[in-house]
Amino acid sequence: MFFESYFDVKIPMRDGVKLSADIYLPRRSGKYPVILIRTPYNKALPGEIKHGTRDVEFYVKNGYAVVIQDVRGRGDSEGEWHPFIHEGEDGYDTIKWISEQDWCNGRIAMMGGSYRGWVQWAAAKLNPPNLTTMISTAAAGRWFQELPYYNGLVSLGMLEWLHYVGGRVVQNPDVVDWVKVLWHFPLKSMDEVLGRVNTVWRIWLSHSRLDDYWKSILLSEEDFKRINLPVLHITGWYDGDQPGAMYFYEGMIKYSPARDKQYLVSGPWNHAGTRVPRRVLGGVDFGPEAVIDLLKLHLWWFDYWLKDDDKALKSIQEFFGGGRCLTF
Repeated sequence: MFFESYFDVKIPMRDGVKLSADIYLPRRSGKYPVILIRTPYNKALPGEIKHGTRDVEFYVKNGYAVVIQDVRGRGDSEGEWHPFIHEGEDGYDTIKWISEQDWCNGRIAMMGGSYRGWVQWAAAKLNPPNLTTMISTAAAGRWFQELPYYNGLVSLGMLEWLHYVGGRVVQNPDVVDWVKVLWHFPLKSMDEVLGRVNTVWRIWLSHSRLDDYWKSILLSEEDFKRINLPVLHITGWYDGDQPGAMYFYEGMIKYSPARDKQYLVSGPWNHAGTRVPRRVLGGVDFGPEAVIDLLKLHLWWFDYWLKDDDKALKSIQEFFGGGRCLTF
């Protein structure tokens, strides 16, 4: 193997809780730029290590250290799992810890999609000093226009997601009688029919308006003004989290000091297609142009912003045709 692996490394948070991370380093000793992925889906699963743009071996082979961390209350990490709430401070503390390691050269990037995309913005909101760039893919975060309420109506699909990420490891949604669950009223006790009282589901139902609970994790105009980072934004036309992805992109190009360092890729993809693009979706063939090499784009992006590689910048410029937005 051409890399060193360290599993279940405990990273202390400010409140004493320790979060578990797996760390992959180039075998040759030295200081490297670091790519951080924070996930609620179990860092040890094959799909978290080698799937589409999340290809750990690929990045390590190209001169990066990679850290994959279970978020609080999930997988091997300590603490209580409460989606979205702790990710800002936990992300900040993790980045600070990484920056102090002798294998880190001080430049740290975050990447990942969906919830892994959201955690990047939660951390960026607090301006961790060594966070250098992000690749935000299909990031959730436009509360009440995306999730858990869609234009004011609660999204019942969020109960399925909360079940999937219930407990310490991912649950199998295919063994649930969803017809029975989704026809149940009142909504508050729908989780009981599923077979598990879900505290977070009940908390979300109790906060049915954009109150302080949601505002505490919503990025504001002032937050965007403080985030001075180059960001590659990726979303799909048919991605359920497109509202969140576009919220972050629009906020950055409107308010951020780094507005001219925001790049957007949007294609004919669903949620999964934002990591592994397909040419056919819903029986419609969008042609070979819909299948783009996002892994290569990720590498170019990291090579430029983390290694100052001008050749990578040229490749990025050619990919975007001289602009900063690519769609189909």
